Amino acid sequence: MLKQHGNLFDPPYTPQRIQTEVDQTRRYRTAVVAEHNGRIVGFARYGHTPYRIEQLRQFGKAALGQERHGYVFSILRNPHQQYNGLGEKLVRKSLVLMRSMKYPNGKPLSEVVMTCHEANKGTLGIGAKLGFTALGRVPAQGRLTHTETVFLHLPLRRAIKPRRTKPRRI
Repeated sequence: MLKQHGNLFDPPYTPQRIQTEVDQTRRYRTAVVAEHNGRIVGFARYGHTPYRIEQLRQFGKAALGQERHGYVFSILRNPHQQYNGLGEKLVRKSLVLMRSMKYPNGKPLSEVVMTCHEANKGTLGIGAKLGFTALGRVPAQGRLTHTETVFLHLPLRRAIKPRRTKPRRI
């Protein structure tokens, strides 16, 4: 799937970057996969990382001494699966699984970050639906099609609401 649709990312997925995604997923077993008719149509890779912790401190969301935070590293879905809620379902499941994860020091994950470029309406919409707050923007370095990276933040102590499918009777 990455080979077929990796060009949709900025910068596009190179064979080396595809291999890194596969290796990280295999090593940490922290990915959610969606299938349709026996084919992979989407995935989200999540975990915890020190990546971008300095920017979180600048936004006032990482305490001094905090070294890691939860992170949704990538969301990819087949373009034919657009607008059906697949990305939201993948991230929602990732958040549920992250609630049971622990940092290396044994403490449970307390927050999750997603980042995207300023024009990525899909990820921005997913974040809004799931309760993420936009913290701010930083200059996007090494990007081809955009100039800013948006930081989305969600405290995990807040419950992740299950999606209601039927109205409740009162």
